[in-house]
Amino acid sequence: MSGHAGNEPEARAETIATAQVHLNIYLETCSIFRAPGVIQQLVDEAGADRVLFSSDMPLVASRFHIG
Repeated sequence: MSGHAGNEPEARAETIATAQVHLNIYLETCSIFRAPGVIQQLVDEAGADRVLFSSDMPLVASRFHIG
């Protein structure tokens, strides 16, 4: 299972907490380009093996996700 990691700090905290309890939940990076440091937070709190790269292409321009 995979779910958006969350742009808002409160939603992100809930998402991370859920992933910590349920080991079949993976966090993905889609739509987090507006929040610097989020990928590091996901790795630190949920684990590198639980974070997946993803994007909203072609809905959102690829330069945001690559950056």
